[in-house]
Amino acid sequence: MRRFSIRKIIVFVYGMALLAVAGSALADTPPITPQQFMVCSKNQEYCAVVYRVCLDTRKGCEYGEEVTRVKAYKLTNNESFPMWRIYNESVLLWSIYEEVWPETFWRNGHYLSDDGHYLVEQRWFNRIPANFKKPMTMLKVYQDGDFKFSIELKDLIKDNRKLVRSISTFGWGQGKGFDNKGNFIVETVEKRRLLIDIKTGEITEKKF
Repeated sequence: MRRFSIRKIIVFVYGMALLAVAGSALADTPPITPQQFMVCSKNQEYCAVVYRVCLDTRKGCEYGEEVTRVKAYKLTNNESFPMWRIYNESVLLWSIYEEVWPETFWRNGHYLSDDGHYLVEQRWFNRIPANFKKPMTMLKVYQDGDFKFSIELKDLIKDNRKLVRSISTFGWGQGKGFDNKGNFIVETVEKRRLLIDIKTGEITEKKF
């Protein structure tokens, strides 16, 4: 009876170890790429639809054979939920018809300003590849559909040794959207809170 109990304990511990290894591997595994999604401004007056376009419809949207498009809308009725209004009760403001990091589509974050004019695209969300190459562009800012400027990793991180390593990526920080003054907020692993002026590209640091 005792042997059987010990055997069960060994099997249980071994199983938990396998789950831990699998969990670590899955942490770096990309989720299923959505065909399209929507992001809205904090005041819910503007929304942007981000979607994939296949370059070769005969093969389908395979890796490296697609691009990302963005269309921004002004909502005309603020009483309804945006998801149901975006196509029927909205006015098209601008579109981005260019390649918008298609190779990292699922890892990108998109943020729309409260005036509907600015879109910030954040590359890789909060992680970057462990074998990243310099210069590493992290943010792209668009105004009314036109590319305005970009922000590189060196502009956000002072010391790359502070990056948090996982199996195949580094954690660097995260975009937090826009503040009430229209600045884009970034918080880094160096415990820095950065305010980016989306009109000029100027970066100022503010303590947590």
